[in-house]
Amino acid sequence: MTERERAVAFLLETYRRRAERVESFPWGELIRTPSLPKVWDANFATASNWEGDASGLARAVDRAQRDAGFAHRRAVLADEELAGQLWPEISTAGWEFASRYLVMAQHREPDRPPDETIEILGIGEVDWAAGRSRMFDEEGQSEDPELVRQLLQLDRRLAAAMEVRHLAAIVDGQVASFTGLYLEDGVAQIEDVATLREHRGRGLARAVVLAAALEARRAGAELVFLVADADDWPQQLYKRLGFDPIGCEHVFGRSGRQHSSA
Repeated sequence: MTERERAVAFLLETYRRRAERVESFPWGELIRTPSLPKVWDANFATASNWEGDASGLARAVDRAQRDAGFAHRRAVLADEELAGQLWPEISTAGWEFASRYLVMAQHREPDRPPDETIEILGIGEVDWAAGRSRMFDEEGQSEDPELVRQLLQLDRRLAAAMEVRHLAAIVDGQVASFTGLYLEDGVAQIEDVATLREHRGRGLARAVVLAAALEARRAGAELVFLVADADDWPQQLYKRLGFDPIGCEHVFGRSGRQHSSA
């Protein structure tokens, strides 16, 4: 398998592991977690096989999500060749979101090492949840406490299903920046990189990402990757940290109940 194929397979496996149900369809899979209905990342479709046009695929995944009772629509094009064929139509079809996410693997040494004075520690689930909760508060998600509870529960579901480690930069005894590290069969994904607003601009994200990559290598990972929004600035940081794009994940959908009647 190529690096891209290994990374995509790993991503798909994390989606399945944290779900309550995975239903197969001719076009792909429906990932379902009924106990976490507010979390789109726990309830969505992955499409990897389709011979028709983009509108036909959209109707098929819409129908499956409608029948599953989803209030939203979210679909991930897991096959990059398929995405290359369908994305031009999907990206201009009026979806509420149609986003590209770069899959980036660490191939090179970083442009410079992290600040050695930054304290990086492995943290437990309680400190991880506390840091994540503060980030949700800064992003305005804490206005829906049930959504926050469900997001944290999704983290716990994956941690119960595969090896997950949490690392954090500590400032004045508190979690200031953090990331998750998923490990299995020689592959590692760095995920949920975040720095609390008051601590930004101090190199903390650089430190936690490089610490996570080093820990992954020490744990035997030959492939260390992360996923970054193709239209947002963090990808530039990750490039400076030695990560190069090896593929792309395409995601489209909409919120609410304004859906096709197909």
